[in-house]
Amino acid sequence: METMFEKVGAMGGNKGGAFDDGVFDGVKKVIVGRDFDSVTYIKIEYEKDGKFETREHGTIRGELKEFTVDYPNEYITAVGGSYDHVFSYGTVLIKSLIFKTTYGRTSPILGVTTLFGNPAGREFMLEAKNGGKLLGFHGRSGQALDAIGPHFFAVNSPLKHFKLQGGNGGNAWDDGAFDGVRKVLVGRNGKFVSYVRFEYAKGERMVPHAHGKRQEAPQEFVVDFPNEHITSVEGTIDGYLSSVTFKTSKGRVSPAFGNVVGNKFVFEETGFKLVGFFGRSGDAIDALGAHFAPLPVPPPAPAPAPAPAPAPAPAPAPAPALAPAPAPAPAPAPAPVPTLVSIPTPASPPIPASVLVPVHSPVPAPAPVSSGSSGGTGSNTGGSGLDTGSGGLQKMETQGGEGGNQWDDGSDHEGVMNIYVAAGGLGIENIKFDYVKNGETKEGTFHGVKARAIISTIVIGHPEEYLVSVEGWYDSSNIIQGIKFQTNNTTSDFIGYEYSGDGTQFSLQVKDKKIIGFHGFADSHLNSLGAYFVPVSSSSSSLTPPPNKVEAQGGNGGETFDDGAFDDVRKVYVGQGDSGVAYIKFEYEKNGKRETREHGKQTLLGTEEFEVDSDDYITSVEFYYEKIFGLPTDIITSLIFKTFKSKTSQPFGMVSGNKSVLEGGKIVGFHGRASNVLHSLGVYVSSSRTSSTPVTPSFKLPAKGGNGGVSWDDGVHDNVRKVYVGQGDSGVAFVKFEYDKGSELLVGDGHGKMSLLGTEEFVIHPDDYITSVKVYYEKLFGLKAEIITALIFKTFKGITSQPFGITSGDFFLLEGGKITGFHGSSSDVLHSIGAYMSLSSIPMLRGKWIQVEQKSNEPGPRCSHAIAMVGEKMYSFGGELTPNFHIDQHLYVFDFKTHTWSLAPPNGDVPDLPCLGVCMVAIGTTLYVFGGRDGHRNYNGFYSYDTVKSEWKLITHVNKGPAPRSFHAMAADAENIYVFGGVSTTARLNTLHAYNIVSEKWIELTNPGESCKARGGPGLAVVHGKIWVVYGFSGDEMDDVHCYDPVESKWTKVETSGEKPWGRSVFSIAVVGKYIIISGGEIDMDPKAHLGPGILIGGAFVLDTENLMWEKLEEGHSPRGWCASTTASIDGKKGLLMYGGKSPTNGRYDDIFFYGVDSA
Repeated sequence: METMFEKVGAMGGNKGGAFDDGVFDGVKKVIVGRDFDSVTYIKIEYEKDGKFETREHGTIRGELKEFTVDYPNEYITAVGGSYDHVFSYGTVLIKSLIFKTTYGRTSPILGVTTLFGNPAGREFMLEAKNGGKLLGFHGRSGQALDAIGPHFFAVNSPLKHFKLQGGNGGNAWDDGAFDGVRKVLVGRNGKFVSYVRFEYAKGERMVPHAHGKRQEAPQEFVVDFPNEHITSVEGTIDGYLSSVTFKTSKGRVSPAFGNVVGNKFVFEETGFKLVGFFGRSGDAIDALGAHFAPLPVPPPAPAPAPAPAPAPAPAPAPAPALAPAPAPAPAPAPAPVPTLVSIPTPASPPIPASVLVPVHSPVPAPAPVSSGSSGGTGSNTGGSGLDTGSGGLQKMETQGGEGGNQWDDGSDHEGVMNIYVAAGGLGIENIKFDYVKNGETKEGTFHGVKARAIISTIVIGHPEEYLVSVEGWYDSSNIIQGIKFQTNNTTSDFIGYEYSGDGTQFSLQVKDKKIIGFHGFADSHLNSLGAYFVPVSSSSSSLTPPPNKVEAQGGNGGETFDDGAFDDVRKVYVGQGDSGVAYIKFEYEKNGKRETREHGKQTLLGTEEFEVDSDDYITSVEFYYEKIFGLPTDIITSLIFKTFKSKTSQPFGMVSGNKSVLEGGKIVGFHGRASNVLHSLGVYVSSSRTSSTPVTPSFKLPAKGGNGGVSWDDGVHDNVRKVYVGQGDSGVAFVKFEYDKGSELLVGDGHGKMSLLGTEEFVIHPDDYITSVKVYYEKLFGLKAEIITALIFKTFKGITSQPFGITSGDFFLLEGGKITGFHGSSSDVLHSIGAYMSLSSIPMLRGKWIQVEQKSNEPGPRCSHAIAMVGEKMYSFGGELTPNFHIDQHLYVFDFKTHTWSLAPPNGDVPDLPCLGVCMVAIGTTLYVFGGRDGHRNYNGFYSYDTVKSEWKLITHVNKGPAPRSFHAMAADAENIYVFGGVSTTARLNTLHAYNIVSEKWIELTNPGESCKARGGPGLAVVHGKIWVVYGFSGDEMDDVHCYDPVESKWTKVETSGEKPWGRSVFSIAVVGKYIIISGGEIDMDPKAHLGPGILIGGAFVLDTENLMWEKLEEGHSPRGWCASTTASIDGKKGLLMYGGKSPTNGRYDDIFFYGVDSA
């Protein structure tokens, strides 16, 4: 039978030599090679008439990865990936490839990915109508793969095509057309047809294609091909394919495979036979269609033999027909426009091999662009443009490439506060500036197009720090390729591409002036940039005006108080009473010393606090006041504080009554009226600021420990280079730090008192830095307050110092970035310590914590339970309310659409055992629950719950399969459930088991050996086909990571670095792309073991499984462990979902938190 195919235009660039492999019967394997920037090589293994042939294109550079299908049962139906301009080659290339198959599988991304694990560049997906089979490739290649397009099976006009009958679920597939059908196998799952396998005839060969999910044993119908063929297909649709029946040319009729319910359909045409199927399927057969071909015309009956006659003279032989010469391979179409081409089944003329042409040479440097109103003015370091005088405003015209739309942020600012830059594969995609205007932050707008590129942020500590210059460069694309910023204190790194000599550089700088605004041109990218300059002295007067006293507002009762004006407000304490705000205390700072003022009367309710960071200040106070029944005058009922860096306090009190706002600049003092309550409040406002934020943003972690001694503060530096610690009789008596600041080495003051024991040192390598400090503290006999007893330092490269001191008492962690300075308090000993943290300018993940609202009565507080997501519903099972006492065996359902709870119907093999320490995962619409125990240490087996049928099923009894256990870990991929570790009836475990949902069998995988100790409470994750074991408890809290490769059956102990979290167990875990996110957990076991809470923590961290680096995420929930967690997608964001858990007071939580990833 003649093969018809559809040639879809190639996607990618237009360089390289054209190739066209032609069409084959199918593709069995694809091997892809990549370098740092693009796909450089592809090798395809085709099948034609039972023989395998290979074609390869491009150049092998670096790692090769392959994608294999279960050919011929499975075949590729879609080719996708991404392409983009690759700067190192100077042209557009294919950056990644993805393949989809009839089994619903999607290959890993073969090629270059973003940090978030998505294809890098402009994505594309090429697929035929109705899931046609991939038959071949065409495209362009040279030193790399420039472009690629597919040949797909397409329908042939002589065929009769019966359209799909059924639903739109599952994945589309089209087996194509063959000579006939030899055998049909049909499998059921309850009332639906879940599986079909067709064995087609092609010449003398049998070609099988299978679809759906095999669950019950299939039934078969055999056709006596070529003497018999199928003439009719009859079936019923009841949501899915519910039954199918076949009739043949010999009058035979198959049994009705399935349940004959629903809407009936018939595929039949007189004079035609069945030659192929197409359809849609997932876990069942969603829809079915068919290809029929005309029956061959029978040869005429032989005529009776005529009487012999003389033989005629032989005619001259006809001239042989000339075979057409093969056409040259066509150039790729600019867009995927289908072209139908007919090729006869016999071997086609060979397609001539492409010539590989080396085209990826460096791009020559373009000539400088000329000045014009629609673009830049070329390289310039002077001050061309508008100038109001040597001491006034000066506008420098735009520098960069031509083109784009004009924008102008204006020049009515005091300075630049924040800079946001996004760099993509083609250059700078967008830019935004925040300014200071009238003492307040004025947020700018993005110029360019906001895409998925990572945004780099630069924070400038106005007014002491200001922007003095911008350097950058652009190329022949007229797009700015790289840019960096310089302040009077420091210079940022290049954002985008660093200049390599191939392009045009520019600079925005005027001597003795600073930048207060920007203008430029942008469209899909940033084309050019100009700036407004003013003299440095114009907004930096050495004379500080006196603070402005803003009149108090509220009631007129009580007595007047006036704290006066200070340098800063560092902390506010607010105490509530029965009616409103009863008490307020302010902690001020003046000339480096702290002073407090308090007003009103403190009640038994105590106080709540709002602390202001050292590089921030209060700019606004919003409060409410009203006359309460029984009181003669108005009182203040609520207070809300806001800072320059947009930090907002909680509402202190009840938000009711009249609203008032105190604002106008930096608040440096308070005044008002108070009695037993707070009646009114006013402020002192100063226009001066004391922010000293470095270009890399930092924040101050408050000092913890004891409250004795005198405060000290080393401030913010670039790096900590050396630590000196001296011990005394009771604890840490002395600390001193050496810092880098610019090119200088600064030796800090010693804090505390050095004893005769001297000091010990911890030296940090120049290429490394401190990311975390573990601090032990306790109150010792004879001392009035707690003191620091030990310090342990950890660095980015995973180096951990010795414990300096005795590790006893409570401890806390200083972590969250790069430590650039320390502060604290000391006397003859060290009482407390805190740190300055510098954040990464390009975080791995950007996301946000939210607490999920619950509108109905929830199941109640619990820990040691399990959750899993199916669609928009979270399922919860098991848990405990008090230590070692199970709750129930109900399966609870939380609907994210309605934010309400319900009970799942308890049908089928409902688990007999209410259990704790249980695990649950979901594959598709089915939940799988394994292990756990009750309070009497009876253990659970292995169950599934079908969320569509609302039915439990016992899969493996507790005495079969893996050993009974609790506090283990589970994870899943598309077909396998993995179980690792946990605590059995006698010991902790380190075994890894897998249950395959297709074969329905357990297997024990390779044991990791002694390098991965047996443990309970570990994290388990499947990332890109590999299984990761993270941390856990093995007598001590572990901080190791292990990876198992199922293909090679090999374990690897992975050495991680970065902002590595301290050892922990029973934490929450999720997977987003190549990232593993963990949050919370127990970092020190309780002396009472499971009966106590242990030391719990609330920090979240992310591990990049490719570069093996950790990074700390923002805090989002209170300290907790023993939570239930899973990966979830909510409102279009993927992230970590966690429910419940154990509190530090040994209580149980019932709240739901979600960390949704915005970008990576």
